[in-house]
Amino acid sequence: MLPWRLDGGSDPVATMRAALAATAGREDVVRALASRPGEADLLRAAEASAARRAAGQALSPLDGMPVGIKDIMETADLPTQMGCAIHAGFQAGRDAAAAAALRRAGAIVAGKAATTAYAIGPGGPTTNPHDPARSPGGSSSGSAAGVAAGFFSAALGTQTMGSVIRPASYCGTFGYKPGHGLLSMQGVHPLSPTLDHMGVLAADLPLCWAVAKLLADGCATPGIGDPGDHGLPGAAAKPSAARHPARLLFLRTAGWDEPAMQDAPQAAFAGLLQDLGAAGVEIVDPQAAGGDAAAFEAALVAEAPGAMDILTWEMQWPLAEYARQHGAQLPARIHDLLRRGAALDARTYGDRLAARAAMQGRFHDLLAALGTDAVIMPSASGPAPRGLADTGSRTCQMYWSWLGVPALSLPLLQVGGMPFGVQLVGAAGSDSALFGTAAALLGLHRAGPQGTR
Repeated sequence: MLPWRLDGGSDPVATMRAALAATAGREDVVRALASRPGEADLLRAAEASAARRAAGQALSPLDGMPVGIKDIMETADLPTQMGCAIHAGFQAGRDAAAAAALRRAGAIVAGKAATTAYAIGPGGPTTNPHDPARSPGGSSSGSAAGVAAGFFSAALGTQTMGSVIRPASYCGTFGYKPGHGLLSMQGVHPLSPTLDHMGVLAADLPLCWAVAKLLADGCATPGIGDPGDHGLPGAAAKPSAARHPARLLFLRTAGWDEPAMQDAPQAAFAGLLQDLGAAGVEIVDPQAAGGDAAAFEAALVAEAPGAMDILTWEMQWPLAEYARQHGAQLPARIHDLLRRGAALDARTYGDRLAARAAMQGRFHDLLAALGTDAVIMPSASGPAPRGLADTGSRTCQMYWSWLGVPALSLPLLQVGGMPFGVQLVGAAGSDSALFGTAAALLGLHRAGPQGTR
């Protein structure tokens, strides 16, 4: 991966040259880029950043850092093609709010990251940097693969079901899905507005927070943030300091029983929990504790599939119009989802929203009652699957998109030589504290037994 120092110690020109070398050496296999600026333009931008730094006029700690922008986000200088041929070469002529915030901070857009069609279609061209025969995950496939391959230090992704946390797990990067609405989605092609989240994939944990905090602050002006957006809670420069968790709630959910999770993945995760327990972290297991924890987990598994009704109802515009105009050019999966949504009615949609609101309250109350710092569970139901058509199960991630609470994927484990992420989930508004818990887990992991490394 391509490191970036937030203390001002990075050389923008050297970093950009390393990014360009990685791209030249690996892009023909990884295929993480939908489009990118010319190399000369990127080097000129890096040189301008270096000159600002030398003059003591750096625009931010991210000034000069190469970033990727998922190709459903508008950019003024590069096409925004949504992973679908009907938008080939489309120029929005403007930046999405998040892209504009990054540019104002001096970050350099090193490319548009490839995605699946409208962030919901089948697998795209991108391969996993650790094994090109395997999926990088979707739909922020190019964002995660580009970070893992060293094309970017960080990249923007989106998650409607599992599209930041899952590719982060498969590609071995850090991935952050904030609470719903905390980062602006203005200028991002919509899929399901009450489920869509902006997200960050990065080479390390502090960089994940720094990018997210910059986006929140940079979009916190009238007309740029999303309706009801109050910005990202937490300290201005960095999240909460590493905070040793006293208790973590282990939720298996339906993903634990999927075939890809059997044997080695389950054993690897169970070993991590054992090591955390030996380090003084109490693991609350609903199967042993029963009571409210077990009842909540059962209800979560039963109710969360209703998220697909919310998604398919909300995606009708503009995707149904695209299907009417360009039907044969849209993947069959999108047609199937549109038919499912068209078969619903407003009452059913309202019932699904009400069920979600009830579960949001139950989740908050459960964490408070148990005194747990966060939920811990696998980021995905196993390592990346073989083949590119299947972007992997969304089961482990969809619950937290549905509830709109913050989630982090930490690249702590490996299974069969492939990355396998550990997911932390917090209550609404706990984003900064969740990073503190994550930092403590990273420290425990590095100091722990060889088996968890």
